[in-house]
Amino acid sequence: MRCMYWYDKKTSQLRSDVLPEELPGLLKNPDGLLWADLAQPTEEDLSLLTTVFGFSPLTVEDCQHPQLIPKLEMHKKFIFMVMHGVKVNQKSGLPDSGRVETKELDMFIGKNFLVTVHDKELLAVTQAHHSIKENPTQLEEGSVMLAYHILDTLVDLYLPVMNMLDERLSELEQTVRLSSRQDMTEAFFDLHHALANLQRATRKQEEVLLGLTRKEHPLITEEDVVCFQDIHDHLVRLLELTQTCRDNLNWILDTHLALVSHRTNDIMRILTIYNMVLLPLGFITSFYGMNFDQPETHWAFGYPFVILVMLATLFAVWVYFRRKEWV
Repeated sequence: MRCMYWYDKKTSQLRSDVLPEELPGLLKNPDGLLWADLAQPTEEDLSLLTTVFGFSPLTVEDCQHPQLIPKLEMHKKFIFMVMHGVKVNQKSGLPDSGRVETKELDMFIGKNFLVTVHDKELLAVTQAHHSIKENPTQLEEGSVMLAYHILDTLVDLYLPVMNMLDERLSELEQTVRLSSRQDMTEAFFDLHHALANLQRATRKQEEVLLGLTRKEHPLITEEDVVCFQDIHDHLVRLLELTQTCRDNLNWILDTHLALVSHRTNDIMRILTIYNMVLLPLGFITSFYGMNFDQPETHWAFGYPFVILVMLATLFAVWVYFRRKEWV
Protein backbone atom coordinates (compact mmCIF):
# COMPACT_ATOMS: atom_id res chain seq x y z
CA MET A 1 0.00 0.00 0.00
CA ARG A 2 1.36 3.38 -1.03
CA CYS A 3 0.44 6.64 0.73
CA MET A 4 1.94 9.92 -0.46
CA TYR A 5 1.36 13.32 1.10
CA TRP A 6 2.47 16.72 -0.13
CA TYR A 7 2.26 19.76 2.09
CA ASP A 8 2.61 23.18 0.49
CA LYS A 9 4.03 25.63 3.02
CA LYS A 10 2.89 28.66 1.01
CA THR A 11 -0.77 27.66 0.86
CA SER A 12 -0.80 25.45 4.00
CA GLN A 13 -2.61 22.81 1.97
CA LEU A 14 -2.18 19.07 2.33
CA ARG A 15 -2.56 16.73 -0.61
CA SER A 16 -2.98 12.99 -0.16
CA ASP A 17 -3.51 12.14 -3.84
CA VAL A 18 0.07 12.51 -5.06
CA LEU A 19 0.86 10.42 -8.14
CA PRO A 20 4.28 8.85 -8.87
CA GLU A 21 4.73 10.96 -11.99
CA GLU A 22 4.46 14.12 -9.89
CA LEU A 23 7.33 13.16 -7.60
CA PRO A 24 10.26 14.60 -9.62
CA GLY A 25 8.63 18.04 -9.76
CA LEU A 26 7.64 18.04 -6.10
CA LEU A 27 11.11 17.01 -4.95
CA LYS A 28 12.53 20.07 -6.71
CA ASN A 29 10.13 22.35 -4.87
CA PRO A 30 11.81 23.65 -1.66
CA ASP A 31 8.54 25.17 -0.38
CA GLY A 32 6.91 21.91 0.58
CA LEU A 33 7.32 18.57 2.29
CA LEU A 34 6.72 15.14 0.76
CA TRP A 35 6.00 12.07 2.87
CA ALA A 36 5.91 8.76 1.02
CA ASP A 37 4.82 5.85 3.19
CA LEU A 38 5.34 2.48 1.48
CA ALA A 39 3.65 -0.36 3.37
CA GLN A 40 4.33 -3.82 1.93
CA PRO A 41 6.06 -2.17 -1.05
CA THR A 42 5.93 -3.70 -4.49
CA GLU A 43 8.79 -3.83 -6.98
CA GLU A 44 7.35 -0.72 -8.60
CA ASP A 45 7.37 1.11 -5.26
CA LEU A 46 10.97 0.15 -4.57
CA SER A 47 12.04 1.21 -8.05
CA LEU A 48 10.83 4.73 -7.22
CA LEU A 49 13.42 4.89 -4.46
CA THR A 50 16.29 4.54 -6.91
CA THR A 51 14.90 6.19 -10.06
CA VAL A 52 13.05 9.15 -8.53
CA PHE A 53 14.58 9.73 -5.10
CA GLY A 54 18.08 8.67 -6.17
CA PHE A 55 18.78 6.44 -3.18
CA SER A 56 21.69 4.03 -3.24
CA PRO A 57 20.74 0.54 -4.50
CA LEU A 58 22.39 -0.92 -1.38
CA THR A 59 20.09 1.01 0.94
CA VAL A 60 17.07 0.03 -1.14
CA GLU A 61 18.22 -3.58 -0.90
CA ASP A 62 18.17 -3.22 2.90
CA CYS A 63 14.47 -2.36 2.59
CA GLN A 64 13.83 -5.58 0.69
CA HIS A 65 15.52 -7.80 3.25
CA PRO A 66 14.69 -7.41 6.95
CA GLN A 67 17.59 -6.16 9.07
CA LEU A 68 17.84 -7.74 12.50
CA ILE A 69 20.03 -4.90 13.76
CA PRO A 70 18.96 -1.22 13.70
CA LYS A 71 21.46 1.03 11.97
CA LEU A 72 22.15 4.60 10.87
CA GLU A 73 23.79 5.72 7.63
CA MET A 74 24.73 9.31 6.82
CA HIS A 75 24.59 9.99 3.08
CA LYS A 76 25.31 13.27 1.35
CA LYS A 77 21.70 14.21 0.60
CA PHE A 78 19.76 12.01 3.02
CA ILE A 79 19.89 10.02 6.23
CA PHE A 80 18.98 6.33 6.18
CA MET A 81 17.76 4.63 9.35
CA VAL A 82 16.63 1.12 10.23
CA MET A 83 14.54 1.02 13.40
CA HIS A 84 12.26 -1.55 15.02
CA GLY A 85 8.84 -1.03 16.56
CA VAL A 86 7.10 -3.49 18.81
CA LYS A 87 4.15 -5.37 17.33
CA VAL A 88 1.05 -4.37 19.31
CA ASN A 89 -2.71 -4.31 18.99
CA GLN A 90 -4.10 -1.07 17.57
CA LYS A 91 -6.60 -0.69 20.44
CA SER A 92 -4.89 -2.11 23.50
CA GLY A 93 -1.31 -1.15 22.62
CA LEU A 94 -0.18 -4.60 23.83
CA PRO A 95 0.91 -7.75 21.96
CA ASP A 96 -2.01 -9.97 20.96
CA SER A 97 -0.27 -13.29 21.61
CA GLY A 98 1.62 -12.25 24.72
CA ARG A 99 4.89 -12.72 22.84
CA VAL A 100 6.97 -9.65 22.08
CA GLU A 101 7.78 -9.30 18.40
CA THR A 102 9.36 -6.37 16.60
CA LYS A 103 8.70 -4.96 13.14
CA GLU A 104 11.18 -3.11 10.99
CA LEU A 105 10.78 0.50 9.90
CA ASP A 106 13.13 1.95 7.27
CA MET A 107 13.35 5.73 7.02
CA PHE A 108 14.93 8.03 4.42
CA ILE A 109 15.16 11.61 5.70
CA GLY A 110 15.90 14.32 3.16
CA LYS A 111 15.73 18.10 3.06
CA ASN A 112 12.11 18.24 1.87
CA PHE A 113 11.02 14.62 1.99
CA LEU A 114 10.56 11.64 4.26
CA VAL A 115 10.20 8.08 2.98
CA THR A 116 9.10 5.29 5.31
CA VAL A 117 9.15 1.64 4.26
CA HIS A 118 7.74 -1.26 6.28
CA ASP A 119 6.32 -4.71 5.53
CA LYS A 120 3.79 -4.77 8.35
CA GLU A 121 1.45 -2.19 9.79
CA LEU A 122 3.05 -0.03 12.45
CA LEU A 123 0.96 1.77 15.04
CA ALA A 124 3.44 4.67 15.19
CA VAL A 125 3.08 5.28 11.44
CA THR A 126 -0.71 4.90 11.58
CA GLN A 127 -0.92 7.50 14.33
CA ALA A 128 1.27 9.83 12.27
CA HIS A 129 -1.20 9.50 9.37
CA HIS A 130 -4.10 10.51 11.62
CA SER A 131 -2.11 13.31 13.19
CA ILE A 132 -1.14 15.10 9.97
CA LYS A 133 -4.66 14.77 8.59
CA GLU A 134 -6.05 16.46 11.70
CA ASN A 135 -3.29 19.07 11.88
CA PRO A 136 -1.38 19.44 8.58
CA THR A 137 0.46 22.56 9.76
CA GLN A 138 2.79 20.44 11.88
CA LEU A 139 4.51 19.46 8.62
CA GLU A 140 5.90 23.00 8.44
CA GLU A 141 8.46 21.84 10.99
CA GLY A 142 10.16 19.81 8.27
CA SER A 143 11.09 16.23 7.47
CA VAL A 144 13.41 15.76 10.44
CA MET A 145 10.72 16.71 12.93
CA LEU A 146 8.19 14.46 11.18
CA ALA A 147 10.67 11.61 11.56
CA TYR A 148 11.12 12.60 15.20
CA HIS A 149 7.38 12.39 15.92
CA ILE A 150 7.20 8.92 14.36
CA LEU A 151 10.26 7.69 16.25
CA ASP A 152 9.02 9.21 19.50
CA THR A 153 5.75 7.30 19.20
CA LEU A 154 7.65 4.18 18.14
CA VAL A 155 9.74 4.25 21.31
CA ASP A 156 6.85 5.25 23.60
CA LEU A 157 4.93 2.13 22.52
CA TYR A 158 7.62 0.02 24.16
CA LEU A 159 6.66 1.25 27.62
CA PRO A 160 3.20 -0.43 27.87
CA VAL A 161 4.80 -3.68 26.72
CA MET A 162 7.51 -3.26 29.34
CA ASN A 163 4.85 -2.69 32.01
CA MET A 164 3.02 -5.83 30.85
CA LEU A 165 6.21 -7.90 31.16
CA ASP A 166 6.86 -6.42 34.59
CA GLU A 167 3.38 -7.51 35.72
CA ARG A 168 3.99 -11.00 34.35
CA LEU A 169 7.27 -11.06 36.24
CA SER A 170 5.49 -10.12 39.48
CA GLU A 171 2.87 -12.84 38.91
CA LEU A 172 5.62 -15.37 38.24
CA GLU A 173 7.41 -14.36 41.43
CA GLN A 174 4.17 -14.75 43.42
CA THR A 175 3.58 -18.19 41.92
CA VAL A 176 7.10 -19.29 42.83
CA ARG A 177 6.62 -18.11 46.41
CA LEU A 178 3.30 -19.91 46.84
CA SER A 179 4.24 -23.20 45.25
CA SER A 180 7.33 -24.91 43.92
CA ARG A 181 5.42 -27.90 42.53
CA GLN A 182 4.30 -26.32 39.26
CA ASP A 183 6.32 -26.74 36.10
CA MET A 184 6.94 -23.16 35.03
CA THR A 185 9.59 -23.87 32.40
CA GLU A 186 7.45 -22.52 29.56
CA ALA A 187 6.57 -19.35 31.50
CA PHE A 188 10.23 -18.67 32.23
CA PHE A 189 11.19 -19.32 28.60
CA ASP A 190 8.48 -17.03 27.18
CA LEU A 191 9.34 -14.18 29.52
CA HIS A 192 13.06 -14.56 28.91
CA HIS A 193 12.50 -14.56 25.14
CA ALA A 194 10.37 -11.40 25.34
CA LEU A 195 12.88 -9.53 27.49
CA ALA A 196 15.75 -10.62 25.26
CA ASN A 197 13.94 -9.29 22.18
CA LEU A 198 13.26 -5.97 23.88
CA GLN A 199 16.81 -5.62 25.11
CA ARG A 200 18.31 -6.47 21.73
CA ALA A 201 16.09 -3.95 19.94
CA THR A 202 16.54 -1.12 22.44
CA ARG A 203 20.32 -1.50 22.76
CA LYS A 204 20.98 -1.02 19.05
CA GLN A 205 18.34 1.68 18.66
CA GLU A 206 19.94 3.57 21.53
CA GLU A 207 23.16 3.61 19.51
CA VAL A 208 21.28 4.84 16.43
CA LEU A 209 19.64 7.70 18.32
CA LEU A 210 22.98 8.56 19.89
CA GLY A 211 24.34 9.01 16.37
CA LEU A 212 21.57 11.49 15.57
CA THR A 213 22.40 13.56 18.65
CA ARG A 214 25.98 14.15 17.46
CA LYS A 215 24.88 16.52 14.67
CA GLU A 216 26.95 14.72 12.06
CA HIS A 217 24.66 15.69 9.15
CA PRO A 218 23.68 19.17 7.90
CA LEU A 219 19.99 18.19 8.06
CA ILE A 220 20.23 17.91 11.86
CA THR A 221 19.90 21.27 13.64
CA GLU A 222 20.51 22.14 17.28
CA GLU A 223 16.75 21.99 17.95
CA ASP A 224 16.60 18.53 16.34
CA VAL A 225 19.45 17.32 18.56
CA VAL A 226 17.45 18.24 21.67
CA CYS A 227 14.43 16.28 20.40
CA PHE A 228 16.42 13.19 19.48
CA GLN A 229 18.23 13.40 22.81
CA ASP A 230 14.84 13.05 24.48
CA ILE A 231 14.13 9.83 22.55
CA HIS A 232 17.62 8.61 23.36
CA ASP A 233 16.97 9.18 27.07
CA HIS A 234 13.75 7.16 26.82
CA LEU A 235 15.63 4.29 25.20
CA VAL A 236 18.33 4.38 27.87
CA ARG A 237 15.65 4.23 30.56
CA LEU A 238 13.89 1.39 28.74
CA LEU A 239 17.19 -0.47 28.43
CA GLU A 240 17.77 -0.11 32.17
CA LEU A 241 14.27 -1.40 32.94
CA THR A 242 14.78 -4.35 30.62
CA GLN A 243 18.08 -5.26 32.25
CA THR A 244 16.51 -4.95 35.71
CA CYS A 245 13.68 -7.28 34.69
CA ARG A 246 16.14 -9.80 33.26
CA ASP A 247 18.13 -9.72 36.50
CA ASN A 248 14.92 -10.22 38.50
CA LEU A 249 13.89 -13.06 36.21
CA ASN A 250 17.23 -14.79 36.77
CA TRP A 251 16.82 -14.32 40.53
CA ILE A 252 13.29 -15.76 40.44
CA LEU A 253 14.51 -18.69 38.34
CA ASP A 254 17.33 -19.40 40.81
CA THR A 255 14.84 -19.20 43.67
CA HIS A 256 12.44 -21.55 41.89
CA LEU A 257 15.20 -24.08 41.20
CA ALA A 258 16.37 -23.83 44.82
CA LEU A 259 12.85 -24.47 46.11
CA VAL A 260 12.38 -27.39 43.73
CA SER A 261 15.74 -28.81 44.79
CA HIS A 262 14.86 -28.35 48.46
CA ARG A 263 11.54 -30.10 47.98
CA THR A 264 13.24 -32.94 46.13
CA ASN A 265 15.72 -33.30 48.98
CA ASP A 266 12.85 -33.42 51.47
CA ILE A 267 11.15 -36.16 49.48
CA MET A 268 14.37 -38.16 49.22
CA ARG A 269 14.99 -37.71 52.95
CA ILE A 270 11.50 -38.99 53.82
CA LEU A 271 11.86 -41.95 51.47
CA THR A 272 15.26 -42.76 52.94
CA ILE A 273 13.82 -42.67 56.48
CA TYR A 274 11.03 -45.05 55.46
CA ASN A 275 13.59 -47.40 53.94
CA MET A 276 15.76 -47.26 57.04
CA VAL A 277 12.74 -48.00 59.23
CA LEU A 278 11.59 -50.92 57.14
CA LEU A 279 15.07 -52.36 56.61
CA PRO A 280 15.46 -54.00 60.07
CA LEU A 281 11.88 -55.30 59.91
CA GLY A 282 12.59 -56.87 56.56
CA PHE A 283 15.76 -58.37 57.97
CA ILE A 284 13.83 -59.96 60.87
CA THR A 285 10.98 -61.30 58.77
CA SER A 286 13.36 -62.65 56.12
CA PHE A 287 14.30 -65.48 58.44
CA TYR A 288 10.82 -66.97 57.99
CA GLY A 289 11.45 -67.56 54.35
CA MET A 290 14.46 -69.75 55.02
CA ASN A 291 14.21 -73.53 54.80
CA PHE A 292 15.24 -74.57 58.36
CA ASP A 293 13.52 -75.31 61.66
CA GLN A 294 12.93 -72.10 63.67
CA PRO A 295 12.74 -72.55 67.48
CA GLU A 296 10.15 -69.79 68.08
CA THR A 297 7.64 -71.63 65.91
CA HIS A 298 7.48 -74.34 68.61
CA TRP A 299 6.88 -71.76 71.37
CA ALA A 300 3.35 -70.62 72.15
CA PHE A 301 4.49 -67.01 72.58
CA GLY A 302 7.00 -67.10 69.72
CA TYR A 303 4.92 -65.06 67.28
CA PRO A 304 3.95 -62.30 69.79
CA PHE A 305 7.59 -62.19 70.89
CA VAL A 306 8.77 -61.49 67.33
CA ILE A 307 6.11 -58.76 66.99
CA LEU A 308 7.35 -57.12 70.19
CA VAL A 309 10.95 -57.29 68.94
CA MET A 310 9.89 -55.59 65.70
CA LEU A 311 8.02 -52.86 67.59
CA ALA A 312 10.99 -52.32 69.87
CA THR A 313 13.23 -52.04 66.82
CA LEU A 314 10.90 -49.44 65.29
CA PHE A 315 10.94 -47.45 68.53
CA ALA A 316 14.74 -47.61 68.76
CA VAL A 317 15.15 -46.43 65.15
CA TRP A 318 12.68 -43.57 65.74
CA VAL A 319 14.53 -42.47 68.92
CA TYR A 320 17.83 -42.55 67.02
CA PHE A 321 16.45 -40.41 64.17
CA ARG A 322 14.97 -37.94 66.66
CA ARG A 323 18.31 -37.50 68.40
CA LYS A 324 19.95 -36.89 65.03
CA GLU A 325 17.15 -34.40 64.23
CA TRP A 326 16.36 -36.21 61.01
CA VAL A 327 12.63 -36.27 61.78
